[in-house]
Formats: sequence, structure tokens, C-alpha cells
Amino acid sequence: MWKLCCHSEDIYACVESAEAIPIFLWFLKTGGTKGQEASGKALRKLIRMADAVTINQLLALLWGDTPKSKAHKIEVLGHVFTMASHYDLVQKGSDAYKGLRSLVRILNSSNEETLEHVASVLADLFSIRQDICDSLATDEVVHP
Repeated sequence: MWKLCCHSEDIYACVESAEAIPIFLWFLKTGGTKGQEASGKALRKLIRMADAVTINQLLALLWGDTPKSKAHKIEVLGHVFTMASHYDLVQKGSDAYKGLRSLVRILNSSNEETLEHVASVLADLFSIRQDICDSLATDEVVHP
């Protein structure tokens, strides 16, 4: 599905209008390793804006699962944050701010695989979104 969305805006529009994002979120939660991987890829293609509903759904999945199944959820959440507004990412109390803070908290994880994924996602996010680095450097998101 995610490959189809890469090739045509018309196909993307059909998939989006069929409300496929909640279905892929469900697969991200319940699928096996390959299903979660495919769902994560599809969601990174389908999600084009950082809305509160999507952020909160991903956070619920992230905190509701075992450590070994967090990798793809972390990657999708990182993707969503690349599209969030500067204001949403640095405004205390916003969903994007809370989500970013959640990713930073995962850096304290004892699960090595989870730690590697979150460190990589945060490094990529701060590389892509250099506009938020200065704002967050002195903020409690980075220094809780």
C-alpha cells in the first residue's frame, strides 16, 4: 500500500479518503513484526500533517506496548514531528510538545533496541528541524 501511495497523488487521495490511517494504526498496534514495519512505512507516507489526534493515538500506542514493539511507533511519531509547527513543538502543553517530551523520556529506557531507535529518530528530527534546537536547548523537554 505504501508503495502505491508513493507513485500517484490520486491513489494517495483514495487511500486517505478511505480513512486508511486508523487501519494502519491498528496494524501498527496488533500486527506482527512485518505488519508493524509495513504499517509504519505506510503511515510515514500517508501522514502529511501533525494533528493532535494522530499524535495522541501514536502516544497511546507507544506507552501501551511492550518495549520490543516500540520501534515503528517511535519512527512514525518522529515523522509526524518533522511536520509539526515550530510553535507546537516548543509550546508547553501542546500535544506535539508532550509527544516530543515523551520521546526524550524514552532515552532513559533500559531496552537497547528502543534506545537506539529513539536516539536515531531524535537525532534525525533535530537535524531536519534545526529551528527548534535553540528553543529546546534551554527547555525542560531536553533537560527535565
